[in-house]
Amino acid sequence: MNENGHVRIFLACHPLALNRKDAIAYTGLAEKTFSMLEADGSIRGKRYGRNGSLIYRRIDLEYVVARLFGAELGEFGVCFDGPIEFD
Repeated sequence: MNENGHVRIFLACHPLALNRKDAIAYTGLAEKTFSMLEADGSIRGKRYGRNGSLIYRRIDLEYVVARLFGAELGEFGVCFDGPIEFD
């Protein structure tokens, strides 16, 4: 409860798709590693919008990171979902 007596609930949800900059930040991979994974076809973006910006599906990014660690996607539980905070 805050000073006004209100209860604040914060639920963090990641978007379903991310641009390249956000995809790199989300996975925690170095930009060079991300580029190498793109080059070998492990990570694929899709052109979207008027200017043809690349977007990446979150589930695909999670799958690639899980594979890098030699794990199946389900081994991480609800993969890489953000924190849930309750006041």
